[in-house]
Amino acid sequence: MAAALSLAYASPASKVAVLSEGEGDAAAPNRTEALVQWADQCMQVVPAGLDMTKDCFNLAIAGSGSRTIYELAKHEGWKRSFHNHMYSVPYEMAKTPAPRCFVVQLREPAARLESYFKDSQIFAPHGQNNRNSVDELFEKDMLPTSPPNLGSRVFPVHWYFRNYSGVVGRVKKKGEPREQINTDSYNIFHSILWGAATAYNDRQEEMQVRGIDTSAIIIDEDEAAPDTVDAPLIDCVERQIVVGFLCAETLVPDFMAFVNSTKTGKSLTPPAGLQVGINPVINESKYPEPASKFILSPKNRQLWNDVFNFDDMTLYRHFCLGDVDESLVQQNDDIGGQGTHHVGNPSV
Repeated sequence: MAAALSLAYASPASKVAVLSEGEGDAAAPNRTEALVQWADQCMQVVPAGLDMTKDCFNLAIAGSGSRTIYELAKHEGWKRSFHNHMYSVPYEMAKTPAPRCFVVQLREPAARLESYFKDSQIFAPHGQNNRNSVDELFEKDMLPTSPPNLGSRVFPVHWYFRNYSGVVGRVKKKGEPREQINTDSYNIFHSILWGAATAYNDRQEEMQVRGIDTSAIIIDEDEAAPDTVDAPLIDCVERQIVVGFLCAETLVPDFMAFVNSTKTGKSLTPPAGLQVGINPVINESKYPEPASKFILSPKNRQLWNDVFNFDDMTLYRHFCLGDVDESLVQQNDDIGGQGTHHVGNPSV
C-alpha cells in the first residue's frame, strides 16, 4: 500500500518517494511525509529568469484571504492576478506561456467552513440558508451521501495542485449562471471529500491523526472515487515552478516575504520538521454571538479537518502551526483590513 501511495506523490526529477523494484515499503515516506517533502521542494525551486509581473499567479483559495492576495498581487503589477476560485495549477500550466510561480493561502479547513456558514447567514437573501448552527450544516450536508453543491470555501486546497485530467469541467465564466456549467466542475469536490474519507479509513497508519471515529460518515462508494485523492501532484522541480505557501494568520507578511525573496532569486526556508496533531487555538471573540452557533463541535471539527481534509490539514500544520512568529501575527493584525465577505484579510 505504501509503495503505491508514494508513487502518487512521487517527483521523478527529485526522486522523492520513488521506489525501485525490489525495495521494501519501509523505503517510502508515508502519505503526510511525502506531501510535506513535495511542498518543501515546491517552495525552494527558483526558476531562472523569473519575471514576477508576467510569471506569477495567485491561486484564490476561498475563505483564506483571497481578496487580500488578489489586491496585493495587482499592486505588485502581476498581469495574471485573478479572483476566481476555480483556477488550478494544471489548468494554468496548460497555457502558453505557462506561469512559473504561484501563491496559495492556507487556513484551517474547519475555519473556512465556519466562515462559509457565517456569511451564508449574513448575506443569504431573506435568510433562506438560515440553519440553527454550523454543526447542523455539517451533519446534514457533509456527512450524508450525495451532498448538495458545496460553496467554494470548502473546496480542498490540494485539488489546486493535482492533475485531474479529463475529470474537472471547465471554469465558470464571469456572469455565467452556475447551473450552466458542466456539473463535473463542482461534483469533483464531492468525490475528493468522500474519497479522502475512504482513504482515511483504509490507510489510517499513514495519516497525521489516527483513530478518529468515522462511523457517522455515510460513504457512497460509487461517488467516493479515492483515485481523485491520489491524482498525481504537479512536479515543481520538473516543471520549474515555485510555490509560495501563505498562512492566513500572517498573510500579508508571508506574501511580501515570498515576493522579496523570489525577486532576488532566493527561496524561503521551509519549516523544520512535520507538525503532527497540533491544532490552532480558537479565538471565540472573532465569532458572532452566540459563538456556539458558528463553531464546529470538537468531534465534527476533527472529522472535517483530519478525515475529509487530511492533506489540507497536513499543509496547514506544516507551514502555519508549531513555532509561530508572533511578531508576524501582530504585524498582520496591525495592517488591518479585516473583512467579512471578500474584503480584506480573512476573518471568521
